[in-house]
Amino acid sequence: METIDNDHIAFQHFESAMEAGNIAWWEMEYPTGAVRFHKRKTDMLGRDHEAFRHYTDFTTLLHPDDLEPVMQAMRDHLQGKTPSYLVDYRIKTSTGEYRWFQDIGKISSRDEHGEPLTVSGIVLDITDRKTAEGVIQDSNDRYRSLFNANRDGISIFYINGDETLSPIVNANRSAAAMLGYELDEIIGKHPSEFEVHESDETLFRRILEIKTHGAARFETDLLHKNGQRIPVEIHVSAIQYNKRPALMNIVRDISERKQAESKLRQHANGLMALVRSSQSVTTSLDIEIVLQKSTDNIITLTDLHSAAIYTVENGMLRLGATSPALPPDFPEQYRLAPLTDHPHIQQAMTTAQTVVIPDAAAADLSPAERSIAEQRGLRSILYLPLIGNGAAIGVLIVARTDEARMLSSSEIDLCRTFASIASIAVENARLYKQLQRELSEHRLAEEALAMSNKRLTLAQRSAGAGVWDWNIHAGTLDWTPELYRLFGLDPATTVASFDVWRNVLHPDDRTMAEERINSSIRDHAPLVSEYRIITPSGEVRWINAFGDTHYDDLGEPLSMSGICIDVTSRKISEEALLNAQKLESIGTLAGGIAHDFNNLMNSVLGQSALALHKLPKESPAASNILKAIKSSERVADLTKQLLAYSGRGKFFIEEIDLNVLVHENIQMLELSISKTTELRLDLCEPAPHIVCDSSQIQQVLMNLIMNGNEAVLPNPGTIIIHTDILTLDHESHEYSKFTAIALPAGRYARLKVSDTGCGMTQDTLSRIFDPFFSTKFTGRGLGLAAVLGIVKGHHGGLLITSDVGKGTMFEILLPLAVRSKAIDGPERKAASSIQGNGNTILVIDDEPSVIELLEDMLPAANFAVISSADPVTGIEIFRKQHQQISLVILDFSMPKMSGKSVFEELLKIDSTVKVLLCSGYSEEETMSGFTHHRPAGFFQKPYRTDELMQKAAEIIFMKD
Repeated sequence: METIDNDHIAFQHFESAMEAGNIAWWEMEYPTGAVRFHKRKTDMLGRDHEAFRHYTDFTTLLHPDDLEPVMQAMRDHLQGKTPSYLVDYRIKTSTGEYRWFQDIGKISSRDEHGEPLTVSGIVLDITDRKTAEGVIQDSNDRYRSLFNANRDGISIFYINGDETLSPIVNANRSAAAMLGYELDEIIGKHPSEFEVHESDETLFRRILEIKTHGAARFETDLLHKNGQRIPVEIHVSAIQYNKRPALMNIVRDISERKQAESKLRQHANGLMALVRSSQSVTTSLDIEIVLQKSTDNIITLTDLHSAAIYTVENGMLRLGATSPALPPDFPEQYRLAPLTDHPHIQQAMTTAQTVVIPDAAAADLSPAERSIAEQRGLRSILYLPLIGNGAAIGVLIVARTDEARMLSSSEIDLCRTFASIASIAVENARLYKQLQRELSEHRLAEEALAMSNKRLTLAQRSAGAGVWDWNIHAGTLDWTPELYRLFGLDPATTVASFDVWRNVLHPDDRTMAEERINSSIRDHAPLVSEYRIITPSGEVRWINAFGDTHYDDLGEPLSMSGICIDVTSRKISEEALLNAQKLESIGTLAGGIAHDFNNLMNSVLGQSALALHKLPKESPAASNILKAIKSSERVADLTKQLLAYSGRGKFFIEEIDLNVLVHENIQMLELSISKTTELRLDLCEPAPHIVCDSSQIQQVLMNLIMNGNEAVLPNPGTIIIHTDILTLDHESHEYSKFTAIALPAGRYARLKVSDTGCGMTQDTLSRIFDPFFSTKFTGRGLGLAAVLGIVKGHHGGLLITSDVGKGTMFEILLPLAVRSKAIDGPERKAASSIQGNGNTILVIDDEPSVIELLEDMLPAANFAVISSADPVTGIEIFRKQHQQISLVILDFSMPKMSGKSVFEELLKIDSTVKVLLCSGYSEEETMSGFTHHRPAGFFQKPYRTDELMQKAAEIIFMKD
């Protein structure tokens, strides 16, 4: 009796364990197919225990896709192919949903011939595990999409135990294309195969930096498949990949940036040449020395190959200087010659204009000009007049000898500046001679010299350059007035010194800038440096510095001189462009996702509405379908935010009073924020009117208010909504940092939302429009990203100012309305009893779910439906049956052919065809490509079934 009790207790424990683990047992008599299921299994399915008497009672509830795998698994085990019966399958519960189960069984008894008599096993509910696996798969799919869509090259390789690197285990197509390969050509290759060899010391420093900080950033060269070197910037991060330590390289091609830097250095060299020529003017009055230095500088510091300066006196040309030097046998008649023998020089001096000869071989030259060109090998020639006291006093001739080509405008401008300096040199020399002859004209000479220096200063200012000279031995530093201006310092109260310069440097750039100077002196190399300064007013400017070091006979540094150029505007433009490219890339992805969502939600909403229509009103399933429709409409709202972020979300356009919109939403806005936050209005009169989608502008206002409220909390604070009208007198880039679209001159409505919250750092400010970025523990979705998309979609501008601890102000400009009437949007008519009267509708849409919906929906209103998921096939159907087809419902975005191309082909078959165009994008964007002929109507996905049928009936029965 005790044994029985113990067995009974053990069985109870077994039952409890099975119930806790969501496990049930089963047994099947193989010859008859009779089955016995543990009551736990039938409870899992919500069915009566008596419903399972035979094996077929179980198979009828299997998912159609799982029936054959289940039967095959059982056959394999019964035939001895597998040691046990193991299979995953879906089975329908009493509520109509499918749940996942894992079945594990084995033959439990055999007859005297060894044939199976019974099979028994256990079954586990694994629905939650399968759901989690699906979520992980979705996450991996999204990661792969972003990984492959990145414009930068990305590659991943493992770190071996001996700290060597494995071959590349993953990469995106951008990485392969950057190197000239297909993706499968670089997977499995070692990264060293694409690298230009660098010193062991350099590699050691990089590895140490990755170990210390987990990441490193450096510039190097990679080898293209064709052998060419590609300058790149590489960001290396230590990651875990497939649960192994690995490195991820993000590689950006910086060829264009390097070319820009090269051009900048070339420009700086030209400016240095100007400085040297200018110094020659002020330090020497020997005209021969001055002119020779000028021509030498032109050849040394430009891409030109030949330079000569002629002066003119009494109708005669006198050769003043040449670079390179003339050969000994150069004819004397060309050193001193009549002006009339050189008509192009005469033309330049007479008109005071630059004369350009792109190709001397093909030009109409005088005999003297032809002879000089052939002796000197001149191809492309410039004749630049030297002007002094309003009259031509000579000419500067510069040329290329390697090829015939039109010189660029920057090259010509630089040569003109050299000509101006040479003019000053000649004029100063003449004034000096006159001073020696007539002391009474001394004052005139001083004024001329002052004017020359003023011209030099203006030339430096126009180039945005300031000159400096540092006496290293004495420790003194001299700056030109332009350099004081660049640094925001007053020369009357500030004495230039190395410490003064160091103090204006941005703290983050100070060490780097000093090291560049030290390495330039140490390596006997030109100084090339880029850094930020902070002026006394707090303004941050970007500076490019170039310089040369002068040494004594023992190689000890004596002095360093050079120029500083303000490149702030260029840096701002580059930053705006990079931001725009990044947001444009993500926006394109968001727009594509929203378009696909709209197609899917169109089918879900339509089929749900049809199901609701077919159910009796008292059906208990009706409330569930209504809930599904409401949830689907929330998903549709999310797609509107995605479309707004991508700049494709303007749907219903009308003229609105901006102040009225604020007042209409003020109560909702006040309810959305904390009771400790004060919402204050500052609205201008007269109120600004704008043409916009009012719901989207309302979304902008709501998102900015919620953002301000979060910035204020947990402290009490204030949010101010301000409106006014702003007039831009000229094209403005101030509001285009995030939109990358300059605003044209004109009048704009300005909406400002400011708060007294915590403010933002520059790093946070640079990322606030990234989708799903948030400084909160839990993200806030697309809020500010959608704001940017809506502003761009309305052709507006955006400016943000923020100080940590002081608050933030969002300033939005929107074009003022130019019409007093509201723009009519799509009229929404109430659904009525719709009868198609047997009219035939052709549906052309590549989305099967959309076709299935319309095939279910339209016949209910007595429409006949013909459908095609292929646009080419759809055109052929229309060609054969167009006389019986009353309307074509056409999708705008399809493979093979766009909706616009299909529409044009339909018009060729029947010019009276009636087309209802459908798209997940807005009507404004979709219909903008149709000019001469437009579809009869447009419908936005997802759509309500009754509204679509109403629109279809209106188009079919409207009078032509």
